[in-house]
Amino acid sequence: MKCNLDLRYIERAMGYVKEEHPLWYLPHHPVLNDKKPQKIRVVFNCAAKCAEIALNDRLLQGPDLTTPLFEVLC
Repeated sequence: MKCNLDLRYIERAMGYVKEEHPLWYLPHHPVLNDKKPQKIRVVFNCAAKCAEIALNDRLLQGPDLTTPLFEVLC
């Protein structure tokens, strides 16, 4: 988390502050790996909704690049 703070990817939420542009505060949780006990990966939930809107709903969706299952099987 400190690295993300230093790089300004994240900031500490200090309560309600009126901003000129929309802000998204994302819930997050740690993910631990038994093979790397000293490392904690932070996962942000961009699907979390506030007032029926999620950050994922506002991001530009690109084309579906996955191969359809039917093409793989035939």
